[in-house]
Amino acid sequence: MRASASVGESQGMAVLSYLVGGVLVYGALGWLGWHFLGQLWMVPTGIVLGMGLSVLLIVRRYARADIMSAQIDDLVAERKRQQEQWSALARKQGDA
Repeated sequence: MRASASVGESQGMAVLSYLVGGVLVYGALGWLGWHFLGQLWMVPTGIVLGMGLSVLLIVRRYARADIMSAQIDDLVAERKRQQEQWSALARKQGDA
C-alpha cells in the first residue's frame, strides 16, 4: 500500500514543480523584458504564459502515460492469447 502512495506523492511533487517552475521561469523572462525593454505588461504575461504551458505539459505527460499503459496492457493480453493458441495447437499435434 505504501508503494502506491509513494508513487502518488512523487507525481504530485512533479506536478507542483512544473507549475512553480513554469511560473518562475516565464515570470523571470517577463521581468527581464520589463527591465531591459521597459514593457511592464511582459511580467504578468510571462506568469500567465508560464502557468498555461505548465498545465499543458502536465496534461500531455500524464495523458500519454495512461494511453501508453492501456496500449501495453492490450499488447500483453494479445501475446497471452497467441501463446494459448500455440499451446493448444502443439497439444493437438502431440495427440495426433
